[in-house]
Amino acid sequence: MCVAAAGGARCLSSCASTGTCSAGTCGARTTVEGASAQGCGDVATVCGGGPTSCTDDALEPNDSVAAPATASMSSYSDLQICAGDEDFFRIDGAFGDRVTVRVDGFSHAAGDLDLRLLSASGTILASSASTMDVETATYCLGDPTRLIAQVLGYRMAQNGYDLTITREAMACCPDDSLEPDDTRATARRITGTTFEGTVCPMDDDFIAITVTGASRVQVELLFDAAIGDVDLELQGPTGTRIAISQGVGDTESIDAMVPAAGTYYARVFGYDGDANAYVGDVITTPITTCTATRECMTGQVCEASACGSDACSMVSDCPSMHLCPTYGPSSAPRHCGLACTVNTDCRSTEACKWFPEGRACGERGGGANGAACTDAGDCGGQRSCLPWRGGYCARAGCRTNADCESGTFCVDVEGTRACVVDCDAGACRTADGHSCELVEDVGGTLHVACVPGA
Repeated sequence: MCVAAAGGARCLSSCASTGTCSAGTCGARTTVEGASAQGCGDVATVCGGGPTSCTDDALEPNDSVAAPATASMSSYSDLQICAGDEDFFRIDGAFGDRVTVRVDGFSHAAGDLDLRLLSASGTILASSASTMDVETATYCLGDPTRLIAQVLGYRMAQNGYDLTITREAMACCPDDSLEPDDTRATARRITGTTFEGTVCPMDDDFIAITVTGASRVQVELLFDAAIGDVDLELQGPTGTRIAISQGVGDTESIDAMVPAAGTYYARVFGYDGDANAYVGDVITTPITTCTATRECMTGQVCEASACGSDACSMVSDCPSMHLCPTYGPSSAPRHCGLACTVNTDCRSTEACKWFPEGRACGERGGGANGAACTDAGDCGGQRSCLPWRGGYCARAGCRTNADCESGTFCVDVEGTRACVVDCDAGACRTADGHSCELVEDVGGTLHVACVPGA
């Protein structure tokens, strides 16, 4: 039989029928074709011309995935593979690192060496098995952030070698196996309530959530914020944002009501291009009755144990403990809003806004103090939209300057107390007929404030 040996192969005598050998001992041998048969060996004893000994390197024992040597340095020299011996190295890094392992410093003709990159469980992630004097393999670290490099002799070859490990921080992002799921059209559909994945820079993940009627949708996301900040958004069937969670901790969660049957979408995305792995959970609960407005979707109120439209023209159109505040200029429709004192009294899509009629839950917006608006939903924070020229985002109903945000103070304007912009702190919209005037705040102090013109 032809059996592989360092520097080539040798013919050995079969001992399958006799069980005896004139040289060496009878035992299982692997032929160059990969078959196993009883033959005389070892090769060096029977034929000569092969290595008679092999001295292991100083990193031994590192002969298995379960007991690798820890690769704490970027390069190692004068390592050794003996016949039938394999070397394993544990490589740690950070999420998104590109790790490249290079084996060189050996002559292929003297004994071919190969390279594999493995998971902690031994799954082959990348490999290099050429007939050159160098082997190189690359892999992007995900979660867990660990690789095992395996160096082995092809067909029992032995040889000396050098090992180099290169780590490139955040050079790549290892997409999960569920891609592509980057749009609503390609959103993944989950089985059960749990899901997981990886978001890469500028690469969102969408999870489809199908309900058969008006429902409460709860989505929670868990990740390691030290690796990268991940945010969460719930979208309607056409992409309209229903709710968003943009914290800075290890958890993002949404608890929202959806109005009707259909497919809704949880969008998982990295803040400012961050990448990270995550796990999530989604729970849907059909809505048949309600006990509070917070249980109804945005645009609805709870009345007589059922969710209905929040449209109103006067406070008597609303349930008890609700207001019908002025939402902006005369053309702005009015909505029943639950009376509140802090934002947590309201739904996740709302803030506790300061209306002229009092404080009530209203749709969140983004407009700054003094910004133009058509209704309260255009104004950020707890600001409402005062019905001044072009609209004016501000807290209304203040009693003292302490009720106002920085850069504003409480002034009585046209019978309405509101937190108007200090002209020294912000711009005044003169194009809309507003102007900087010397006015007296409710405490009797004069300020130059941005107020509406006549």
